[in-house]
Amino acid sequence: MGAALTVNALAALALLAAAAAPAAAATVYRWVDEQGRVHFSDRPPPGGGERLEVRPAPAPGGAPAPRGGAEGGMEAAGRAERQRRLLRAFEAERREREAARARAAAERRRREARCRHARRRLALYERVHVVYETDAKGRRRALGEAERAARIRALRAEIARWCEDGG
Repeated sequence: MGAALTVNALAALALLAAAAAPAAAATVYRWVDEQGRVHFSDRPPPGGGERLEVRPAPAPGGAPAPRGGAEGGMEAAGRAERQRRLLRAFEAERREREAARARAAAERRRREARCRHARRRLALYERVHVVYETDAKGRRRALGEAERAARIRALRAEIARWCEDGG
């Protein structure tokens, strides 16, 4: 048999070739001997045989298989560039998600601080009967009952706005 291979050996050779060099196309020779057996080889048989160009099988998922030579190098460079672009896009998305989380956390802290402030002021206005406030000139004056009630309503509205539980 020599360089000639049987059909079963060819299948094993094809698997090895696909694993070892998936990017290369191969030339294979096919012929039938005197007994009617079909043989395949990477070398032409004495007396000639049919020359076959074997292309790599398509990659899983329908993507074309990589090729050897300059064209394969260009395809590999293109794939590498696409991967770099995807990685940059994923990184940008990750940074944007982190920034959005940071903005949301800052807003939550701001709302919590406003809520605490409004609740403290409401507790004070409800606890004391006379509420004083300082005017623009630094003078202290007592709020009337109507002003105090209006401030209490305003503080309850602030609590509804800033506090998670609304009150």
